[in-house]
This record gives sequence, structure tokens and C-alpha cells, in this order.
Amino acid sequence: MFLERNKTALRILISILILNFIIPPIIRAWNWREDEFQLFELATNMNKNQTDFYKWLNIKPTANTVDIGKAHRQLVLKLHPETSNEVNAKEKFEITNQVAYILRSPTLRPLYDSILENNVKIPLWKGFAYVYKRHRLFCMVIIGIAAMGVLEYIKAWDTYMTEKLAFDQFISNAKLMAQKISDKHATAKTHRSFIDLGNRTIRCEITSSKEIFIFNEKNEKVPLSSSNLLEKPSILNSVVLRIPIQFVKKHLYK
Repeated sequence: MFLERNKTALRILISILILNFIIPPIIRAWNWREDEFQLFELATNMNKNQTDFYKWLNIKPTANTVDIGKAHRQLVLKLHPETSNEVNAKEKFEITNQVAYILRSPTLRPLYDSILENNVKIPLWKGFAYVYKRHRLFCMVIIGIAAMGVLEYIKAWDTYMTEKLAFDQFISNAKLMAQKISDKHATAKTHRSFIDLGNRTIRCEITSSKEIFIFNEKNEKVPLSSSNLLEKPSILNSVVLRIPIQFVKKHLYK
């Protein structure tokens, strides 16, 4: 009942959320490279430990590539996994290589400097390729579920179109028969009967002008047409979406 009373408000709210929080991050991350995402992750992890790339190499933010190279060589010799006694030497060794690579890059270093200056955090959405590479099994499951929903939707439309063609032919024949009703019956105010459609029996009414009306589930009189007999398929009726929607409705009604 809550959802039915507030459908318009919910549609507006969902549209606002999509336009403000879903589409912009996708557009921003669409053309980002793998090394840019690694930069964001590494910068975020370092920020949690109250450090940054320059402090890690023990250099100034104004250091040039020569200074970066010297600091990098000194630190990797100190942290080499085969000779170092440092705790987590292998992990620190790999981080040092990544930091040096980023600070030597003419495109990644300005991006990192802008992160430091503006306190930019790693984006929540990092692109389809990034998510797929790191969560391949999860993505395959999601893609499979989505494919099932699309196939079910296509099948529903195929069934709808098949039934619509049959119903349109039936309606055409029914209207033709209504026109053949004798004038004696036509002089009556209405002529009521029933239409058998598969497993449904629909009450109908033929007026004195030989027009056919049917009664829907709400007992409302509507013209005889396939649109009033058949419901168009909706993606929301697919199993993939129907189950979570029913779950939400069940808990909202409580």
C-alpha cells in the first residue's frame, strides 16, 4: 500500500539518486587506466597510516626524477626480500616500486599531487573493468542473473505477441458476429453474454448500437480490445526483480 500511494515520489527519488550518485562516477571512471586506480588505492592506504608517497621515499614534494631515483634505489636495497630483516619487507618493497613508478610518471604524479592538495578520496565506483578484474566470480554471477532476467523478459514478449495476434483475430470475429445480431435483439437495451478465452471467462455486453464491452477484474465496463484483455510484459515481473520487490513490499507493509 505504501508503494502504491507513493509511486511517483519513489520514481522521482530513484531518478535523482541515479542522476547524482550513479551516472557521474561511471562517466568519470569510464576512461581511467589501471595504474590510476592503483594510485588511488595506494594513496588511500597510505593516508590511513598518516603518510604519503614523498614521506615514504623520504624526499620533498619538489624532488625531481633524479632525487626520486636515488631515494628509490636506497630504499629497495634496504627492503629487498632476500636480504632485508624488515617486517613485511616484501610488501614494503613492492609499495616502494609502485610509489617510484607513480612519482616518475609525467601523468600520474600531477594526479597524485592534486589528491594531496584537494584531499581527494578514492572513488567508490572504479569502472567496470576494475571491478570485473578483482571480483570476476561475483561479476559472472551478476551477469548470469541479468541474462536470465533479459531472456525471461524476451520470452514474455514473445508469448504476449502470440496471444495478441490470436486475441485480435478473436475480437475481430466477435465484432463481426455482433453486427449480425438480428434487429429484434438489437432493439433491446443490452445483450449480455460471456466470452471464453482459454482458462478465463469474461462477461461481456453488446449494446443496442452493436458495440461490445467487457467487464474487467474491477467490474468496470471497458471496450473489447487486446489491450484490455492482455497485460504487457514488464521487466519488473521477471523473477530476478519480482522476488526482491516482493521482499521489500512485505517488509514495508509491516
